[in-house]
Amino acid sequence: MIPSTYDTCLLSVSNPKIGKGVLSLQIDNTFFIGDKKFIDSEERELKKANFKSNEKEFLTTKHPIDFNRGHITLETDGSIKLTQDAYLKTLKLVAEEPLDLVNSRGGIR
Repeated sequence: MIPSTYDTCLLSVSNPKIGKGVLSLQIDNTFFIGDKKFIDSEERELKKANFKSNEKEFLTTKHPIDFNRGHITLETDGSIKLTQDAYLKTLKLVAEEPLDLVNSRGGIR
């Protein structure tokens, strides 16, 4: 598996022996998505390592998945939507009213 240059806990693979997939490692959660060959390979490795894990869930249009306070939905057009309603509730405006900023030359932006 190859780690992302952006996030070393995000790994991807595209290999004829183990399939294509992406794996995300979190503190107490692991999320992976891929083709059947990749999913089967991950399941074998988890069992071989004696790693305890929850039953795998399959994302379908009728079965969304909640992961790390995110809600993942498969839309009928095949797109995948991630919403974070709990996070959105914590966002607040920085300033209620418009604000003029003064640059280093005294001009207003």
